[in-house]
Amino acid sequence: MSRDADESDRKSTRRKFLGFAGAAGATVVAGCSGDSEPADAGGGGDESTDGGDGATGSDGDTAETSDTGADDQSETSEGTTSGGTLRLADEPVGVMDPPAGKGGGGDATQIFETLLGFVDGDLPPEGRLATGYEMSSDGTTFTFTLKEDVTFHDGSEFTAHDVVYSWRRLAESPETRNSDDITGDTFNIEHETDGEGNVVPDSLAVRAVDDYTFEFELSRPFHSAMVQIAGQAFSVIPEGVVGDIEGYDGELEYEEWANEALYGTGPFQFDSLNRGSSYTLTRFDEYHGDVANVDSIEYTIIEDASAKYNRAMNGNLDIFEIPISEFDPSKVTVESDNGEYQEGTYGPTRSGDTINYGQVTQLNTQYLVFQTARVDRPARRAIAYAMNQHTIANDIFKGVGTPAYHVTPPAVYPDGPEAYDEHARANYPWGYDESRIDAGRELMEKAGYGPDNMYEIELLHMQTNAYEQFAELLRDQARSMHIDMTIQSTPFSTMINRAVEGNFDIFTNSDGMEWPESDNFLRYFHSTASKESSFARWGQEGRQTEPTRAFNEAWQKYLDNPRPNESHQAARNEAYIELEEAHWQGIAQLPTIHGRGQQYWRNDVEDLRMYGPMGNQRYNTLSLNR
Repeated sequence: MSRDADESDRKSTRRKFLGFAGAAGATVVAGCSGDSEPADAGGGGDESTDGGDGATGSDGDTAETSDTGADDQSETSEGTTSGGTLRLADEPVGVMDPPAGKGGGGDATQIFETLLGFVDGDLPPEGRLATGYEMSSDGTTFTFTLKEDVTFHDGSEFTAHDVVYSWRRLAESPETRNSDDITGDTFNIEHETDGEGNVVPDSLAVRAVDDYTFEFELSRPFHSAMVQIAGQAFSVIPEGVVGDIEGYDGELEYEEWANEALYGTGPFQFDSLNRGSSYTLTRFDEYHGDVANVDSIEYTIIEDASAKYNRAMNGNLDIFEIPISEFDPSKVTVESDNGEYQEGTYGPTRSGDTINYGQVTQLNTQYLVFQTARVDRPARRAIAYAMNQHTIANDIFKGVGTPAYHVTPPAVYPDGPEAYDEHARANYPWGYDESRIDAGRELMEKAGYGPDNMYEIELLHMQTNAYEQFAELLRDQARSMHIDMTIQSTPFSTMINRAVEGNFDIFTNSDGMEWPESDNFLRYFHSTASKESSFARWGQEGRQTEPTRAFNEAWQKYLDNPRPNESHQAARNEAYIELEEAHWQGIAQLPTIHGRGQQYWRNDVEDLRMYGPMGNQRYNTLSLNR
C-alpha cells in the first residue's frame, strides 16, 4: 500500500467546512452525540462518536479554497474575565482518553479538540485545529492545512505529527473502544490487518506531509467523512505522550495519563479527579481561541438523577437537567424557536424560581440491546410484541421524545418523518401503537415455555425513575408471556463495560448519531461489525439466520454505493429500508423512543444558549454574574 498519492492521477478539489448541503433524500434538522446517559429521555452529552452531514454533491465538483472559520477564533479574547467556578454534575467518570471513551461521564469536550468541531453543537462542523482542506476527485484522499501557534496543556506545540499519533492510537491502541470509527465498514482509512484482524502497526494511511499539513486516505469514499472526524474519538493529544502503540516509548504510564494528565488543546485543562466524588478543570490561559471567562469548572459526580435535581434546586448547580419524573410540561414557556432548538423559561420550580430552558430534537434513538447469543429469538420477539412505544413515549417519558419503530430517527429517515410513520404503520410486525401480549405468549408456548417452565432473563436499566417505571412495566408484561425477567438498576458506565464484555442479557441504552444518515446506527448490526461496537453480537460467530442473511445482503448494496451523489444516495436509501426490515425480524435491538434534549440554567449564567442538535457544548464563552 502506498500512502503517497500520485499527483498526476489525482485532481484535487477544494471545499469549505461551512455550508455543507444535506444528504440527498434526507432532511437534516437535528443530531446528537455521545454515549453519555441522558436524564431519562435524552440530554446533551460529550462530543464523542458521537456527527452530522458530510460533503455532498456530484463526484469531482470543484470549488475555491476557503478558510474554515478557525481563523475567526484564533485571537485570544481581550478584556477582563468574569471569573468564578461553573458548577455542574456528571456521571461517574469512566475514561476520558479519547480512543477509550465509550459510556460513563467525563466532559472531554472541554479538554480535547479535533480538526473540525461543532460550535455549540450545531451543524455543519467548522474548523477547529484545521484551517482548510483539499479532497481528491475520487473522494478518498483528504489533505488538511493545520492551524499554527496552538499549544497543548503541557506546553508543547501542536503539529501534524500529533494528529498522526492520535489517529493511530484510535486504530491500534489496546485501550481503544472506538476503532470501528476509523477502520470500520463506513469510515475506513486504508490500512493492513494481521491474521487476527488487528490493524498492523503503522499501516494506517495517515501522514504528516510537513508540520502543518496532514493527509489521510480512505479505502473507499464516505459520504460523511468531514463530520465523522469531528467526533470526540478523533481528538488530538501530544505525540508520544503514551507508549501504547508501536514506535513510541511513552512519556507517561497509561494510568498516569488517563487519571492525572489528559493534555489537550481545549479551553480548559484537566486539574484533578477524585473518583466517585468530583473532578475539576481550570481555564487554559494559552488557549488559541476565546480564552474562558470563568476560572474553573467543578463537576460533582452524582449517579442518581433525583439527587442531581435536589442539588440543582438547592442552588448548587448552574446548568442541569430535570428528571422526567419531576418535569411538568405546563411550566415551559417557549420564547424562541430557530427550527432546531427552542429556548424560553421554566417555572416556577420547586424552589420558586423561574429559570432558563432549552430543548432540542436530537438524532437519538433509545432502545433495548439484546445479547443475541444469550437471548433466544422467540423471547426477543415476545418482548417486541409486548412493547407499545407510544405508551412509553407519552405516559412514561411525558412526551419528551417520540415513539421509535425504526433504528433511524425520523429526521434522517429516507424521505423524512412522514415516510418514517407511513412505513412503520404499514409494516412494523410487532404491533404499531399496541401491546400484543397474547401473540407473545403464544410464541413462547410454541417454543416450549409455560407457567411451570419460565424463560429466565435479566434486564439492566438506567438509574432514573422513568427507566425504572419502564423496566417494571416490561417485567410485568414479560411474566404474562412466561418470561421471568429480573430487573436491576445499573450505572451507565457499568452497563457499557458489561456490554463490551458480552456479559449481559438485555440493557437499556441511548445513542446519538455521529453523522445524520441511517448507516450511523445500522452499521452495528452486520455480522462483520467488531464486538466492541456491536454489543448485540447479532449474526456473529456463525449464528446466521434468514434475517441476518437479508441484512448482510442489503449491507452489501450499501457498501456498493458510498459516494455523496444523488444516484448513490438513492441506492443507499433503498438499502436502509431493507436493513430496517431485516432488523425487525432479527431484533438485535428494540427501539423505544427517539429522545429530545433538555437543558436548564440559572439566571446568573450569562451568554449561554441552548446547545444544537449534535448535543455537545463548550463553556469558554459564558460568564457568571454573581
